[in-house]
This record gives sequence, structure tokens and C-alpha cells, in this order.
Amino acid sequence: FLDGINEIEVTPSQANYLYFTTPRHKELQKAFLDNGILVRYYPEDEAFRLTIGTHKENEKVKEVIRQVFDK
Repeated sequence: FLDGINEIEVTPSQANYLYFTTPRHKELQKAFLDNGILVRYYPEDEAFRLTIGTHKENEKVKEVIRQVFDK
């Protein structure tokens, strides 16, 4: 899913989380907070560490990311 967004660069991982960077990190962090989604945010690296959750949680995260990047 994230690989299809040009402004997001995902670091390959075999763990239960995704680490990705985006120049739109401030906007995305605000959207996560506005929707009650807590993620590890590294503003100095323009990065996020997003733990894989339940199907319902993952769908909510995808919805928020789409809202930000489909503008």
C-alpha cells in the first residue's frame, strides 16, 4: 500500500512494524493525532515507525494516509 505513494519511502523490514519517511511528515503526523492514531514519530528524520495492528486498526491508518496524500 505505502509503496504506491510517491512521497513515501519505506525501509524494508521483517519485523511487525513499518519504518517510512515522507517530506509531508508534519501534515501526516497532524492527521494521525487528529484521528487518535499514535505512532512513533521522528520529526528530525521526517520518519514514522508504524506497528502493524489489527485489521480494523490498519484500515483506519490506511484511510488517514489516503486522506493526506490524495489531496
